Amino acid sequence: MDKYDSPSQPAAHVIPTILSTHRDWDKWFGAVKAHAVQYGIWEYVDLDAETPKELVEPTRPTPLTEAQWTSEYKRYDYNELSKNYDRDFNRFKEDRQNLRNFRSAIIRTVDSTHVSDLAADYLEPETSSCSSKNVFVLPPTLT
Repeated sequence: MDKYDSPSQPAAHVIPTILSTHRDWDKWFGAVKAHAVQYGIWEYVDLDAETPKELVEPTRPTPLTEAQWTSEYKRYDYNELSKNYDRDFNRFKEDRQNLRNFRSAIIRTVDSTHVSDLAADYLEPETSSCSSKNVFVLPPTLT
Protein backbone atom coordinates (compact mmCIF):
# COMPACT_ATOMS: atom_id res chain seq x y z
CA MET A 1 0.00 0.00 0.00
CA ASP A 2 1.40 3.39 -0.91
CA LYS A 3 0.53 6.81 0.46
CA TYR A 4 -2.27 7.25 -2.10
CA ASP A 5 -4.14 4.10 -1.09
CA SER A 6 -5.13 5.43 2.32
CA PRO A 7 -8.65 6.87 2.44
CA SER A 8 -7.62 10.02 4.25
CA GLN A 9 -4.50 11.97 5.08
CA PRO A 10 -3.82 13.38 8.57
CA ALA A 11 -5.59 16.69 9.06
CA ALA A 12 -2.89 19.03 10.32
CA HIS A 13 0.70 19.74 9.41
CA VAL A 14 2.15 20.04 12.90
CA ILE A 15 5.71 19.36 14.01
CA PRO A 16 5.56 19.20 17.81
CA THR A 17 9.16 20.22 18.56
CA ILE A 18 10.60 23.75 18.55
CA LEU A 19 14.19 24.25 17.42
CA SER A 20 15.67 26.82 19.80
CA THR A 21 19.22 25.62 20.41
CA HIS A 22 21.60 22.99 19.08
CA ARG A 23 20.42 20.69 21.88
CA ASP A 24 16.98 20.55 20.21
CA TRP A 25 18.39 19.46 16.86
CA ASP A 26 18.06 15.64 17.12
CA LYS A 27 14.52 15.71 18.50
CA TRP A 28 13.46 18.44 16.05
CA PHE A 29 15.00 16.73 13.04
CA GLY A 30 13.41 13.41 14.02
CA ALA A 31 10.01 15.11 14.19
CA VAL A 32 10.62 16.84 10.83
CA LYS A 33 11.56 13.55 9.18
CA ALA A 34 8.60 11.69 10.70
CA HIS A 35 6.31 14.43 9.43
CA ALA A 36 7.72 14.28 5.90
CA VAL A 37 7.46 10.48 5.83
CA GLN A 38 3.88 10.61 7.14
CA TYR A 39 2.85 12.95 4.33
CA GLY A 40 4.75 10.98 1.66
CA ILE A 41 7.19 13.77 0.78
CA TRP A 42 10.43 12.53 2.33
CA GLU A 43 11.71 11.49 -1.09
CA TYR A 44 11.73 15.20 -2.00
CA VAL A 45 13.65 16.34 1.10
CA ASP A 46 15.70 13.25 2.05
CA LEU A 47 19.07 14.39 3.35
CA ASP A 48 20.67 11.01 2.67
CA ALA A 49 19.80 11.09 -1.02
CA GLU A 50 22.59 12.35 -3.24
CA THR A 51 20.00 14.46 -5.01
CA PRO A 52 16.46 14.46 -3.62
CA LYS A 53 13.70 13.61 -6.06
CA GLU A 54 12.31 16.65 -7.84
CA LEU A 55 8.57 17.23 -7.92
CA VAL A 56 7.66 17.41 -11.59
CA GLU A 57 4.24 18.18 -13.00
CA PRO A 58 3.08 15.32 -15.24
CA THR A 59 2.58 15.95 -18.93
CA ARG A 60 -0.94 15.81 -20.32
CA PRO A 61 -1.28 13.35 -23.21
CA THR A 62 -1.46 14.90 -26.67
CA PRO A 63 -5.05 14.89 -27.95
CA LEU A 64 -5.77 12.60 -30.85
CA THR A 65 -6.39 13.95 -34.30
CA GLU A 66 -9.71 13.28 -36.00
CA ALA A 67 -8.08 10.54 -38.08
CA GLN A 68 -6.60 8.89 -34.96
CA TRP A 69 -10.02 8.72 -33.29
CA THR A 70 -11.06 6.18 -35.93
CA SER A 71 -8.55 3.67 -34.55
CA GLU A 72 -9.97 1.71 -31.62
CA TYR A 73 -6.42 0.98 -30.43
CA LYS A 74 -5.47 4.69 -30.46
CA ARG A 75 -8.66 5.65 -28.57
CA TYR A 76 -8.02 2.96 -25.96
CA ASP A 77 -4.39 4.02 -25.59
CA TYR A 78 -5.34 7.68 -25.30
CA ASN A 79 -8.01 6.92 -22.69
CA GLU A 80 -5.51 4.93 -20.62
CA LEU A 81 -2.93 7.72 -20.88
CA SER A 82 -5.59 10.23 -19.81
CA LYS A 83 -6.55 8.14 -16.77
CA ASN A 84 -2.89 7.83 -15.79
CA TYR A 85 -2.41 11.56 -16.26
CA ASP A 86 -5.40 12.36 -14.05
CA ARG A 87 -4.08 10.06 -11.31
CA ASP A 88 -0.53 11.43 -11.59
CA PHE A 89 -1.72 15.04 -11.65
CA ASN A 90 -3.76 14.49 -8.47
CA ARG A 91 -0.67 13.01 -6.82
CA PHE A 92 1.38 15.96 -8.02
CA LYS A 93 -1.11 18.47 -6.57
CA GLU A 94 -1.23 16.62 -3.26
CA ASP A 95 2.56 16.42 -2.99
CA ARG A 96 2.95 20.08 -3.99
CA GLN A 97 0.48 21.15 -1.29
CA ASN A 98 2.12 18.88 1.29
CA LEU A 99 5.53 20.39 0.45
CA ARG A 100 4.12 23.91 0.90
CA ASN A 101 2.56 22.94 4.22
CA PHE A 102 5.78 21.21 5.24
CA ARG A 103 7.81 24.34 4.56
CA SER A 104 5.37 26.39 6.64
CA ALA A 105 5.47 23.81 9.42
CA ILE A 106 9.26 23.98 9.51
CA ILE A 107 9.20 27.76 9.82
CA ARG A 108 6.66 27.52 12.65
CA THR A 109 8.94 25.14 14.56
CA VAL A 110 12.05 27.29 14.58
CA ASP A 111 12.36 29.68 17.51
CA SER A 112 11.13 33.13 16.51
CA THR A 113 14.54 34.68 17.20
CA HIS A 114 16.01 32.49 14.44
CA VAL A 115 13.18 32.00 11.97
CA SER A 116 14.08 35.09 9.92
CA ASP A 117 17.57 33.63 9.36
CA LEU A 118 16.07 30.35 8.18
CA ALA A 119 13.42 31.96 5.99
CA ALA A 120 15.81 34.45 4.43
CA ASP A 121 18.74 32.11 3.90
CA TYR A 122 17.16 28.77 3.13
CA LEU A 123 13.56 29.01 1.95
CA GLU A 124 12.72 30.81 -1.25
CA PRO A 125 9.11 32.00 -1.14
CA GLU A 126 8.47 31.32 -4.81
CA THR A 127 9.36 27.62 -4.58
CA SER A 128 6.94 24.98 -3.46
CA SER A 129 9.46 22.43 -2.29
CA CYS A 130 12.17 22.18 0.31
CA SER A 131 14.40 19.95 -1.77
CA SER A 132 17.60 21.74 -0.83
CA LYS A 133 19.64 20.14 1.91
CA ASN A 134 20.30 23.64 3.19
CA VAL A 135 16.81 23.85 4.65
CA PHE A 136 17.97 21.45 7.36
CA VAL A 137 21.37 22.96 8.03
CA LEU A 138 21.51 24.39 11.50
CA PRO A 139 21.88 28.17 11.17
CA PRO A 140 25.08 29.46 12.79
CA THR A 141 23.09 31.51 15.28
CA LEU A 142 21.73 28.30 16.85
CA THR A 143 25.08 26.63 17.47
